[in-house]
Order: sequence, then C-alpha cells, then structure tokens
Amino acid sequence: MINVSGWGVEGHPSEGWGVEGHLIYTASGKYMFRVYKENFEFTDYDLLHYDLCVTITDEDATFYSDEKGNRLDHSPSTLGLHEMNERIKKLYIKTADGKDWAIGGLHNAEKFAELIIRESIEVMVKNDYHGEWLGKKVKEHFGVKDE
Repeated sequence: MINVSGWGVEGHPSEGWGVEGHLIYTASGKYMFRVYKENFEFTDYDLLHYDLCVTITDEDATFYSDEKGNRLDHSPSTLGLHEMNERIKKLYIKTADGKDWAIGGLHNAEKFAELIIRESIEVMVKNDYHGEWLGKKVKEHFGVKDE
C-alpha cells in the first residue's frame, strides 16, 4: 500500500496501460472509468488523471458541432434523429431546459413524452376529433397534469 502523493489517499497500485474500460457519466454528475470483469462485475474508478490519452473504439460514437458548441454523443440513428420529423426534434431539444445537448441521448424521457402528449392533444382539439374529451382521457391515462 502506498500514499498517493497530493491526494492523501492510500491504495494498492496496478498498471493502467492497456486496460479496456468505459468512460461513464454517473447520476451524481461526475465521470468515472468503469472496468468490467469476465463475470460482468465491474469496478468504477474516480478520474484523477487530468490529461489521460483516449482512443475512441465505440463505433456508435459521433461528434456534433453547432452554435451550442461541440459534443460527443451516440450516433444520430441511435438517438433516433434520422427518423424524427422537425417538430419532434424541436420537442426533443426542449427537454434539455436550455442546457447543453442532452448527455447520452434523451435527457428527460418523461418530459419528452409529456410534450408529445400535449402537442397531440392540441392537434385533436384543433381538428375537432372529439379533442377535448379525448385529450382529457389521454392526459388521465398518462398522468399528465394540466398546466
């Protein structure tokens, strides 16, 4: 066991060179390096290495650049962006609440579904397919509260 200089932690060092793992973003908002074992168990490591060299080997990884900045995410087909029409793309982008593009795909699936339900109800009411009554039933079914 050694004391890792500057961090005040003790640990058993093991070589990191050549180890394959996954860079993950946790629910607590931090990145970790996850290493899987043969039995599907894994160990998560805090990232303290500030300039780690990385080679992306995930065929689904895609870079995006626009007025919001530069991002690395899943491919458009994985995110369903090729299949979405423009209106659905706008609803999808709204789910990020003005924050950067949703990390790892759909940031808030519940909000996205609610926006689709609300917009569908607007179409029903506008086109008078017994819209108000049907809209109320759809909202009740999905538990969408009135705004």
